[in-house]
Amino acid sequence: MKIRHAAFSLIELLVVIAIISILASLLLPALRVARARGWEVSCMNNMRQMFILLDIYADDHDGWYPLEPMELNPHRGLIDTLRIEEQGLYGIFYCPTSKHMEGVARELEMYPPKGIGTTIEDSPENRAEGNISYLYWSCMDRSPFRGTNHSKWGPEMDSFRPRHVRQYGDPKPYQPGDDQTPCAVQSERPGDYWLMSDFFRQGAPFPHTRSHKQGLNVLFRDGHSELVIGQPRACFK
Repeated sequence: MKIRHAAFSLIELLVVIAIISILASLLLPALRVARARGWEVSCMNNMRQMFILLDIYADDHDGWYPLEPMELNPHRGLIDTLRIEEQGLYGIFYCPTSKHMEGVARELEMYPPKGIGTTIEDSPENRAEGNISYLYWSCMDRSPFRGTNHSKWGPEMDSFRPRHVRQYGDPKPYQPGDDQTPCAVQSERPGDYWLMSDFFRQGAPFPHTRSHKQGLNVLFRDGHSELVIGQPRACFK
């Protein structure tokens, strides 16, 4: 007696494929969100570790955090000051999405611009140069690529004034002729200053697969990090 093996008909096979496609369409967005959330948490953990190093430095220097030439790369001075290479902690200076951001950036005609400091992936070349995937906001001058102007936007949109940040009290302004404390809405949140943030530039991809201007991880000088929504120049403190 022959045993007959049942086989799928074409209709049954198409139904199975359709069901799998529907399930995939439902699951993939959730998986993307979960992956992006994981990157975000990992990035914030980087910031917490960076804050420990910065705070140890400030404790030994009358409360002042290191001062860099500008907020943008290269940050070789910051890396050497915090002894990052010696301690083997290079990894915390690179956002988990930096490689993805770099790949997208290379495809955009306007990014990166001519000049240095616009490559942010974790590579031997960038480690040597001091190019990291975060912006550091205790700096003497505005990035040459950041053409914002405070007077254009008004007091509620601070546009990244250079300043030397310290643990407590007002930072020291570094913009010539500017007698205002470099902090947006200072009267409402006098202790709330950006110390570091995710890397961003005009026209560049945002980290953690977020849409442009739809959120940055920010490290504040009190040591906490949080997601800040909105245009960076309007939220900057």
